[in-house]
Amino acid sequence: MVRACAIGALGYLKAQEAKEIFLESLLDSNLEVRKSALQAVIDLNITISENKMNEISKEEDPEIKKLLSLLKKSGPEGI
Repeated sequence: MVRACAIGALGYLKAQEAKEIFLESLLDSNLEVRKSALQAVIDLNITISENKMNEISKEEDPEIKKLLSLLKKSGPEGI
């Protein structure tokens, strides 16, 4: 819970210098941390690799799927 809130706060503050933390957190063992990291990646328009997208897409959580859809639509290339 604390890690998810910390990631969310960094995203809210548009902390571009935390990019690596967001990217690492996308595959965290905690679902809420992954959601917060994914939202931060979307908000900061951070590009992630196709491999990481595929790994995240294995998640069966509806909110993760919604966020992935938003991520694919954002940015110049879509990802």
